[in-house]
Amino acid sequence: MKLSQGQKLMLFSVFWFSLMNVCVKALPRIPEVQIAWLRGVFALFICAYLLRRKRLSPKGKNQKLLFLRGIFGSISLVLYFIALQSLPLAAATTIQSLAPLFSLMLAALFYREMTTAKQWMYFFVAFLGIAVLRSFDEQIRFTPFLCALAASFLSAIAYTSVRGLRNSDHPYVVVYYFALIASIGIAPFALSNFVWPTSSEWLTLVAIGAFTQLGQITMTQAYHEAPMSEVGQLAYLNPLLGLLWGYVFFQEWIPFSSLLGLSLILFGVIQATRSKPLTKS
Repeated sequence: MKLSQGQKLMLFSVFWFSLMNVCVKALPRIPEVQIAWLRGVFALFICAYLLRRKRLSPKGKNQKLLFLRGIFGSISLVLYFIALQSLPLAAATTIQSLAPLFSLMLAALFYREMTTAKQWMYFFVAFLGIAVLRSFDEQIRFTPFLCALAASFLSAIAYTSVRGLRNSDHPYVVVYYFALIASIGIAPFALSNFVWPTSSEWLTLVAIGAFTQLGQITMTQAYHEAPMSEVGQLAYLNPLLGLLWGYVFFQEWIPFSSLLGLSLILFGVIQATRSKPLTKS
């Protein structure tokens, strides 16, 4: 199967984000909100450099949608980092993979892409997997589990806004707004309880900024290049990488009940996003 340019970009995005996940989980001493803020500051400088290099105005055209993308993306980032540090890596990334399902629902609402009865059936399968995951695994504590679900939904809103910006703003401008809002909005919470990192922790924080920036840019370009239904399905690779990295780097063992729940979620996500949506006339 020949991959489109949008699909290739999404594959790169998934890989970079999987490495970011590993780095975030490797920093249990640093508060999640501080990690998110430092990641935003790092991304802001990188974006400013890229915009200057491309001679693009940072002002943007669709400022309302740019701000919404930045706000929802920033809140989602903090919640997701909480989930990463508190849940098994495979579980956190699998719950986050629900974002394409939420994106399909939002696309039906805002972009006239109607979901089919078959897709709703797969939605049910995915949410059944969530119920299994939460009910039978003692490692899945309620608060970080809820944070992961909320992060997934807010990510879907952010991704949907990216889709709406494809014809108005350059991907670098979109990511710049995200970084700008994250840097300003998260700062009071991060600085009020700042923990000074060690040398190795600083290196890991820089890696988080680099991997996230690469992931954000390639993801934004992917959504500019192709429909959500075409590229969103590739997000299922992130949970698989999470399962691998969790075992390799953190010696995380996933019980059978959790594997069943994760499998149901991934099956529902993959099948729902593979089904082509109808278009309203």
